[in-house]
Amino acid sequence: MSKTATTDAEGRYKIPIAGGEYMVQYTGEGMSPLTMKVVVRPGVDRRVNVVLSPAPLSASPAVDKVAAAAAPAITWPVASDPLSSAVSEMMDKVAANGATNGAAV
Repeated sequence: MSKTATTDAEGRYKIPIAGGEYMVQYTGEGMSPLTMKVVVRPGVDRRVNVVLSPAPLSASPAVDKVAAAAAPAITWPVASDPLSSAVSEMMDKVAANGATNGAAV
């Protein structure tokens, strides 16, 4: 036996069924489905409150294209003083090695 119900604006639903054990699946758009065993006693209303979790995000083609796009070339100006030259050299290494976020060069 399979029955379906849709919640009202307040999230309530009612499925008239005989007493017994049922596997009930709850679903919602953009949510992970939840399946649970529900025991119903004959002639007794059974209240079941559930909370669905958001479905995991999947990679979309647009994101894949951005992730696969080549990084823009970075050009560092060459300075004449020793400190600026050292910083410039370090920046060139960072650009060449792809190091980011304070990674050692």
